[in-house]
Amino acid sequence: MDEGDIFFNLKVPHGKSPTNVVFGRLDEAPPWMMGFTDPQEALDDLIAADRPLDEVGHVANPRLYKEDFFAKDEERARHHDERDAQFGEEVRKRAETDGGFFTLDVKNVNNDIIRQLRVPTMPFNVWALSGTNARAMGLMPDWQLVCPGDLKMPSDNPMHSDWWFGAGLNADDYAGGFEEDSLAGNISRAANNVARDLRKRLLKWDAKVLSGKGLYFGRVRKVHPGETLKENEIGVISHAGPEYATTLASAAKVGAALICLTGGPLAHLATLAREDGVLMMMWEDAQHLQNGAMVTLDADNCAIFFD
Repeated sequence: MDEGDIFFNLKVPHGKSPTNVVFGRLDEAPPWMMGFTDPQEALDDLIAADRPLDEVGHVANPRLYKEDFFAKDEERARHHDERDAQFGEEVRKRAETDGGFFTLDVKNVNNDIIRQLRVPTMPFNVWALSGTNARAMGLMPDWQLVCPGDLKMPSDNPMHSDWWFGAGLNADDYAGGFEEDSLAGNISRAANNVARDLRKRLLKWDAKVLSGKGLYFGRVRKVHPGETLKENEIGVISHAGPEYATTLASAAKVGAALICLTGGPLAHLATLAREDGVLMMMWEDAQHLQNGAMVTLDADNCAIFFD
C-alpha cells in the first residue's frame, strides 16, 4: 500500500470469506455516492432503488470520504438530474456534427412500440463494437468519451452512458434492473438487437449452433486441450474434437458454454455437448475475441453480441 491509500474490509454475504480491497485516494466521490457521508449507506440506497448491482455487504472503515465531498441529501436528486442533462446535452451537441442520430424503437414483450429514442449514432457504435477487433480492423468510430464511469451504477461503462444520456435518458431510467418488461430491460433488448445487427454487418459475425438453445452471458477465455472452465465462463476452443472432452466435462459441471472455431453438429464434442446440455456454438472468427470480454451467446438467433 502507498501512503494515502485506504484499506477497506468488505464483508461478503452467503458465508464467503471477507474480501480486502485497497482504494487509492480520490479527489472527489463517485457520482452515485452523492448525498451520503457513509459509503455503505450509498450502497444500500443503490440496492434499495433496484439498480442492477450485486449486494456485497458492509464496508468498514470509510475514512476516505469526507462530508464536504457530498451534496446535502435534499440536493441529491436535483444534482443528479442536472448532471444527467448536462452530459446528455454535451453528447447531443457533438453528435450533431459527428455521426448524427438514429431512431431506436423500444418494444415491450408484446412487440408493441412503447417509446422511440433519438440515439446518437457514434457513441452507440463505439459501445456496440467494444470488446471486438473493430479497432484493429479500422472500423471503430473516432468518438471522444463525454461521460465518466460510475454514473448509473458502480463500475458503469462510460461508452454505454454516452449514448444513454445522449438519448435523453437519465440514471433513474436505468433503475429497476433488467426484468423482462421493465423500461431498462426493453431498452437494453432493443439496443442489443441493433448492436448485434451492426456487428454482423461490419464484422460478419454469424455463428452456428451445435448444441443448446436460449441465451448465455459470460466472460470469454481461450482454453487449450485439458484445461477446465469456471462458472460463467465461455470457453473458446480451436475445434470440436475429443481432445477437449475434459473442457466440455467441466462446462457441464459448472454450467459454462463453448465456442469452437471449426466443427459441425456431427463432431464428437458437439454430440457430447447435446447429451450434457451444454450450449455450444461454432464461429470461425472467434479467434478475434479477447480474453475477459463479456459476451452473450444467442442460440435462438445464431448470433454473438457484446455487453
